[in-house]
Amino acid sequence: MTNYEYNVYRNKQKRIERAKRKRALRRKKRIMISALILAVLISVPTFFYSAKAKTLHQDTYPVYTVQANDTLWDIAKDITDDGTDVRQTIYEIGKLNDIDENQSIEVGQRILLPY
Repeated sequence: MTNYEYNVYRNKQKRIERAKRKRALRRKKRIMISALILAVLISVPTFFYSAKAKTLHQDTYPVYTVQANDTLWDIAKDITDDGTDVRQTIYEIGKLNDIDENQSIEVGQRILLPY
């Protein structure tokens, strides 16, 4: 094999290797894009389901807009039956609205009421 033939052979091998690397890279890109699309397809319905469930959840309970000088205790006392403890109502309001017992409510805030 002459030097020229060897160079032609070597260049051909380099082109083949380059083409293999390009194909492998394209394959990896396709796999990554497919995984990303799959993740989006799985997460989007979950997002819409939770948003729909939250909307349905909010429609079930009456909504109260907090007025000046309102406290959770005052609101709970107004809606609590005589036989029920006000602290239980405060707990239920906090649970419905993701309000911590140490968290304060603000004027204009809309909260769901359990009754």
